[in-house]
Amino acid sequence: VLEASCRITQRLGGPPQVTKRIPQTGCNPPCVDATIRRMNTYPALRQSCHRSQFIPCVLALALVLLSGVVPTRADSLAWHDGDGVVWATPVATVRVDHGSGPSLRLSGTGQAIALGKPVVAHDSNNKISLVYTASIPDGNKLSVRRRLEAREASAGYDLVETFELQPASPIQQDLEITRPFAIVRADGNEADDSEHCVFPLKNGWVKPQRLSTEPSRAEYRLGHWLGGKDSQELALPVVQANGAGGWQAAICADPRFSAQFTLHQDSKSVAGEIRYRYLASRVPIAGVETRTFGFSLRKTPPTTEPFGSTMDAFFRLMLPDVRPGPQWLHEIYLIKYDYLSDDGKGWRQDVEKLAEWLTPEERKHVALCFHGWYDYLGVYAYNETTGRMKDKWVAMPGSRKVPFTQESMQNDLRRARELGFRVLLYFGDGTIQDSGAPGYQPAWDLVNEKGETPRPTWEGPDTIGKTTIRNPAIPEAAQWYRGYLKALLETYGPVVDGFVWDETFYIRMGDVAGNPAPSYCARGMFDLIKSLTEQVESYDPQKVFLTSDCVGFPGMEDAVGYGMVADGNFQDTWCIPVAWSYGLLPNWRNTSWSCIWAAVQHYHWMQWGVETFGVPVSISNGFGDDLGPAEWTPDLRDQVLQLFRKRMAAGPAHVRFMTDDPAKLIAGHGPDTVPSDPIPTPQAGEVNWALASSGSKATASTQLNGANSPFPANGAIDGDRSDQGWSTGHGWASDGTPMPQWLQVEFPQARSVSRFAITTFHSTQESGRKQGVSNYIIEAWDDDSQQWKPVVREDTNRVLMTRVHALPKPLTTSKFRVVVTRVVPGAAGIARLLQVEAWGGANADGE
Repeated sequence: VLEASCRITQRLGGPPQVTKRIPQTGCNPPCVDATIRRMNTYPALRQSCHRSQFIPCVLALALVLLSGVVPTRADSLAWHDGDGVVWATPVATVRVDHGSGPSLRLSGTGQAIALGKPVVAHDSNNKISLVYTASIPDGNKLSVRRRLEAREASAGYDLVETFELQPASPIQQDLEITRPFAIVRADGNEADDSEHCVFPLKNGWVKPQRLSTEPSRAEYRLGHWLGGKDSQELALPVVQANGAGGWQAAICADPRFSAQFTLHQDSKSVAGEIRYRYLASRVPIAGVETRTFGFSLRKTPPTTEPFGSTMDAFFRLMLPDVRPGPQWLHEIYLIKYDYLSDDGKGWRQDVEKLAEWLTPEERKHVALCFHGWYDYLGVYAYNETTGRMKDKWVAMPGSRKVPFTQESMQNDLRRARELGFRVLLYFGDGTIQDSGAPGYQPAWDLVNEKGETPRPTWEGPDTIGKTTIRNPAIPEAAQWYRGYLKALLETYGPVVDGFVWDETFYIRMGDVAGNPAPSYCARGMFDLIKSLTEQVESYDPQKVFLTSDCVGFPGMEDAVGYGMVADGNFQDTWCIPVAWSYGLLPNWRNTSWSCIWAAVQHYHWMQWGVETFGVPVSISNGFGDDLGPAEWTPDLRDQVLQLFRKRMAAGPAHVRFMTDDPAKLIAGHGPDTVPSDPIPTPQAGEVNWALASSGSKATASTQLNGANSPFPANGAIDGDRSDQGWSTGHGWASDGTPMPQWLQVEFPQARSVSRFAITTFHSTQESGRKQGVSNYIIEAWDDDSQQWKPVVREDTNRVLMTRVHALPKPLTTSKFRVVVTRVVPGAAGIARLLQVEAWGGANADGE
């Protein structure tokens, strides 16, 4: 009815401009006052209420009175005494101040701070501001200012609120703030079993929970948090609510501070609250403290997109000035880190070798990062006095002592770019500085109130003295990094595609500095990374600034996902399987990569990440295995290139979030849990003819440690598929001679064989993916032609503990052999088999 009345009003010449809000006179009949309140939330009705439009106004007013329906529009934002701020949309109505509205409490004493009635101002038809003045014990005064703006979004409706606190004098007691809200169901829908919330957990699991009268709770952590270590931890400060009637809401807070979200059902709404606490006893509230909150409402999207709209809403509302990284990041399928390999020569050698192997089209999908090029940690060949990069310096002056010049560095980087690769430059090692380096600033060290440093830092071939962490909340320290980046861009910007800030995980959630002034360090780091990213994008929107957050790495449970305000994450997690899912949500719009310093030894980790999460193939040189492409064996080269081309063929698509607990994925299908083919139960009369106990004998092309090897050929036909007794006579290993290598089993007489079973090396310490056999051919001897004939080809690079090969029809042979053609990269070129089996029925003569 209301929509019809508005259409009638517009046909009768309703003015297009919004007029000022109709005041309540206090002398209107109750029904008229109620109608005016409704009209104040509905701009189309306000538009019709000009003196020049009296008749349309009366028509609209009458229809409103007759209908009794509360009008709704995206910009229907109003203050109601007793209800607070109410935001009405066609999807649902949000009572932003459900109950008594925001509440403040001094957590040390539990004393509440009453806000009282605000001064309300409508800045426009979709904006409202409220100002409160509150008293604090000891005569202090607190000003609270709220600004709310409603607007239509592409697929729904958005509301953003800023909430400012400003005390007259510093507050030095912990202050807790609670923001209650309720989303009222449209059309009087009752609660039903479909109502649920969704928590994007830190481990990447987008976890649904059914709503009930009991609260569901989760918490995003950065500065100070409310829950215990075992409480559900969010990757981002956003939750989703799905309500009866088919609506969906994203409820979010800014990511610069902690926030605890609580949701539950009641008879009329989905209600909840956002709570947070200032640790004012350690970091006094002295100036203006500002937080941002948001709601995004929409009709429930198709089941194929159950959560993406909520994530998009978070970035749109809470980080509107943070742009996603350029598209080319999503089209990188191989990444490489070079840590000053071969005293600086390895970079050029590996670049040339990769260019030899890859086509120009393939090179566009490869990103190479140059690390270790600088003089001192915390200096990075930057002259702070002149604001310029040094013309010449010695890289790693305490160990490798490699001379560098700007020209030589530019030439090496330019060469890689000319060949078609994406080129990244190492920006720094977190915020650490070297006490043995010139220009060391002890006043910038991160220390708490007791003068203690929070955690150990990296000390290696590129350090001189003891390393310490700089506090990014110190303005002068933050400005140093901005100046350094400016000089980097001026000198190397034209020959690189971006920068990687390694080990940003040194600034952890909850870090509080005591000197030179109390500060929240993670907030300072958050702001610094955001400003550095903006600095790179201002220079060239196609260049990137990447973090290395290492969220999810064991022992770094309190690491922060700073990548959400950068262009992505190139982290130092060595491709460890458990960390992959933790990088997903903070880098929702961008990418999350990992270096792998032991690219050969832990190749199986990297391969699993590529095949499971769709991440790029990762290689390295100069640390760990210290083997770059120019030093690879042909077999390793073929495996890496094959994996790269397989990943490139799959395109930009990658896993964006987990629909179940990732711990289950790791436990059941992780790279260190190698499955087996189903092993048939032997039928009556079936025999494993390959057993030594049945008279068979095994020989091999080579045996590790020679004739008296603890890994003899006969060790693979003793009937034991386990690793018990490995290296003491059980199982066979070749001596490292290049492939192919073979293990032969000869029967005492011709036997009928219907299936083979091959068990590769595996154990709880050394997975089959790390040291197993991947490809082989099983050949059977043909007595008629007196030659070997292949009967099984295993050439898909898969690794199983036991692989079962059923033959299309039984064959009769006197001997067979397993010809190993490829082992996994971490196996160091050694073929390892625990058992080979040849099953068949009894021969015609009964034997």
